[in-house]
Amino acid sequence: MHLKTPLMKKITLWGEKATVRFNENIEFIISPIPIAFTPYSPPPPSYRNAQVTYKIENVKGDFEVLKLVYPGSGINIPFDNAAKTFSINCVPKLQTLDFHIMANIDFQPVVSITHRLQISKERFEYLEPNQMFIDNFVLSNSKTKNVSFKFYGKKIDKENIEIHIENPISTGVKINGQKGDFHYTTKLQDIDLMLSFIFELPYSDVQNSVECESRPESISSNNFIENNEYGKFLQNQLTRNLPVLLPECTESESTTTESEYDCTWYNDMILITTDGKFFSFHHSFLSKHSIKFAQIYQTSESLPIIINLNLNSYFFQVAIDFLNGNSDPISNAIVENEPDIFFFSDEFQIPSLIS
Repeated sequence: MHLKTPLMKKITLWGEKATVRFNENIEFIISPIPIAFTPYSPPPPSYRNAQVTYKIENVKGDFEVLKLVYPGSGINIPFDNAAKTFSINCVPKLQTLDFHIMANIDFQPVVSITHRLQISKERFEYLEPNQMFIDNFVLSNSKTKNVSFKFYGKKIDKENIEIHIENPISTGVKINGQKGDFHYTTKLQDIDLMLSFIFELPYSDVQNSVECESRPESISSNNFIENNEYGKFLQNQLTRNLPVLLPECTESESTTTESEYDCTWYNDMILITTDGKFFSFHHSFLSKHSIKFAQIYQTSESLPIIINLNLNSYFFQVAIDFLNGNSDPISNAIVENEPDIFFFSDEFQIPSLIS
């Protein structure tokens, strides 16, 4: 998503060409304009009053110059937007400026959530070394969905404990800025952790601009499962994706187990294999690995989305395990050598399966 954003960079000029780089997409060159004298020209100004005029050239990126300021003084330097020039005193020879621009920056939308994890030390105190308890916490306000993370409270030895939060890299979620499982080790004490969770959205503006192909027939309304059948299916079919997507609850937050939730599940894409097996996913997982799935979700007018695959459940499960990073060498060999998986990855544009 492109948004106008002010940027500032401190630059130093010394009467020579200088390259100014704000980031990989915004860059330009500042070049001094030579002063030409003729035999009939009046004598040049005194050294103390001389100025050097600079011109902005070789512009890369979409931006406009807002102002140039001598740092510390707050004095603005006039800038000619039409000619893209400005003049500064050449005494001292080195001049430092604050260069302010308004740039059109491409920002990636994400969902950012914080969660405070508090655990009393008594939960650890009476564990034996190498014992642990398993628990989970639920994040809310994630695009109106609830997301559950499983964690382990480990007693390492008599004095040390660890919090281990499951977070497969395939989900794309960052915990405290890092992908993958989160580990926090400390002395035996009360735990009071403020955690940051960043969920990447499944597609970028570049993908949005791609002209979408027509959706397969399997997405047409006559292929949707009836509501009651869909509900029964979701209650009995747990996917192997993590974090687990939980329902939006009508009961209070005091509910302690997943089985006690009495509401609607949010896995919004259902894939049906050639042998009639159902696999449900949240669109963010499929879209992360496949531009085609992202396009299907974007252009769908109703949920859930039902897609019939030209792949049986065994090979499809092998492919999903591979994407989740849970596959063994035998499964990897199947992915690499099975033609049906190749055609599946080619149809849905999943490069990691065919690279």
